[in-house]
Amino acid sequence: MKPILNTLAVFIITVCCNNAAAFLPEANPVPGGVAVVPLIKSQNEIPQAWFGQRRLLVTREADIWYAIIGLGIDQVPGQYIIKFSTPSLRETTQPFNVYANNSDLSKVQDSNNGNDDSVVNKQQKLEFLNPLQRLWTDTNTPDLPLGAPVTDTTAHLRTDNTYFGLTYNLTSDIDVLAPAAGTVILVLQLDESGVALAIDHGQGLISLFPNLNNSLVTLDQKLTKSENVAVASVNEKDAQTALLWVVLLNGNQVNPYNLMFKTKSER
Repeated sequence: MKPILNTLAVFIITVCCNNAAAFLPEANPVPGGVAVVPLIKSQNEIPQAWFGQRRLLVTREADIWYAIIGLGIDQVPGQYIIKFSTPSLRETTQPFNVYANNSDLSKVQDSNNGNDDSVVNKQQKLEFLNPLQRLWTDTNTPDLPLGAPVTDTTAHLRTDNTYFGLTYNLTSDIDVLAPAAGTVILVLQLDESGVALAIDHGQGLISLFPNLNNSLVTLDQKLTKSENVAVASVNEKDAQTALLWVVLLNGNQVNPYNLMFKTKSER
């Protein structure tokens, strides 16, 4: 009987784990946030969804599939539609609303201080940022929620002419951790801002660190969540901008907090 009981126990554990509830972020359909749109109820078919020409991340909770839509900070409030389909369902649409942001973005600090990037540095950024915004990797649901890339460190939203993300205030060198499992898709030495490192978490979800001092990983390396990828050092010129974390979702830079916590009360 013992082998049978052990086999049954393994079966039960496997079923429980496979049916574990996925992380479903709280909807925050404002510029720079995420919209969470229910699609269909299905146990067997995974829908494909698009917002404009961009594929969307989909995840399932309680047998209902949802599209998670990244909204750019310049997204105009109003009603929009997404398209979706399954092998047995012809393409159909689902509407959702984008609302004006009266909270998070009003607190965003401008890191540019009125100074534009140099032409060379801005061109370098766009050369690697544009392909990242178009990238899609067809994988299972990404490893959510995202984890903070550094520990015991305060952060605030910050934007400039190119980036919108979280800036971490550093007082000493600190390990930078992978926010989720993924693959290293960019390790690039920039002329002025250091090393740019990008991790593809799948389904259009990408973490970008554009101003590291160095990288501990190599191109195409597979990463697990919280794996050490770099060491961030205090910037002698501006200690308040030592580490910037940008999260791309279906090509848009979004507030990373939206994918780190399930409810606002947890922030």
